[in-house]
Amino acid sequence: MVFSTLLTSLLAASTAVQAGVIWPSNANTTSMHTLERRAYSRQVYAATPTDFYNVFDFHTEPDPSGGTVQYVDQGTASSLGMIGTGRNGGFRFGVDSHTANANPRKSVRLQSKAGYGYGVYVFDVAHAPVGCGTWPALWTYTRGTWPDGGEIDIYEGVNGVAPNQATLHTGPGCIKAPSALQTGTNVSPTDCNVKDGANGNAGCAVFMPSSNSFGAGLNANGGGVFAMQYVAEGVFVWFWPSSSAPAGTKRGDSRTIDVASWGTPTAAFPFYDGCTASHIDTNQQVTMNIDFCGGFVNSRPGSSCGMVANNAQCIAYVQNNPSAFTEAYFDVNAFAFWA
Repeated sequence: MVFSTLLTSLLAASTAVQAGVIWPSNANTTSMHTLERRAYSRQVYAATPTDFYNVFDFHTEPDPSGGTVQYVDQGTASSLGMIGTGRNGGFRFGVDSHTANANPRKSVRLQSKAGYGYGVYVFDVAHAPVGCGTWPALWTYTRGTWPDGGEIDIYEGVNGVAPNQATLHTGPGCIKAPSALQTGTNVSPTDCNVKDGANGNAGCAVFMPSSNSFGAGLNANGGGVFAMQYVAEGVFVWFWPSSSAPAGTKRGDSRTIDVASWGTPTAAFPFYDGCTASHIDTNQQVTMNIDFCGGFVNSRPGSSCGMVANNAQCIAYVQNNPSAFTEAYFDVNAFAFWA
């Protein structure tokens, strides 16, 4: 009987490992964390400015996020010195930090030419924007159906205030799993619905545990790697300092990624009966941008950005202080999509 019980347990454990599913002792559908044990292959890789131009378009339409900014085309960005080669050979893009009385200030918003579905999205970041009034983000969404097609914010914050937050925005009927396994901390509300401005457009967010995950802390620590896994079981986000990023995630590392070795996600949004896979479309556009002002910026001025605590003050500050934005740029060593 003892041997039979032990054998049954071992076989069950083996099956769980082969399936790539890690079950906590109090397993249920909301606390399950899935790590796919299968061979990913790199489908898209951008590691030079030319690569980025081939993978992304410059979005020049009015800002859909309610900020005060003018997104410009590649030619304008180039002529103003807003884009170029990063310090490690990647792609640098930022805001206009020269023009006085810029109304509004020019910036860059990149959107992938193609839409992507299930897979792993990896951003190797050497430098992230800082500055009062700034709202940088690395994210995905489905154009034309927002928020019903879902939005996944992988890197986002305002005014340089750490830590980074990962957020899911959806249509109605998606509540973040309350006991999802993650190292980060849930931020109220846990209702991901932002349809017609629901829940203040906040979505369901997770603060990462390290101040080195955002802004000046990230830059001082040599950058970092952000990865998002989107699979049938949910959406999972990881962050690592550049010095400890796993195999295959950094620029120039040709090894295959092994998601199963990455451990507990920093932020986890597993699908379950309270938030199903139908809330995220498998046609996500990868987006990278630097916005200015807006309600999110005003709500988190931090200890040093009191001058942007209301929108009128923020707009005036951004308009009249170009030198405040010399560090408001992304330097992305590489972007990769694995499927």
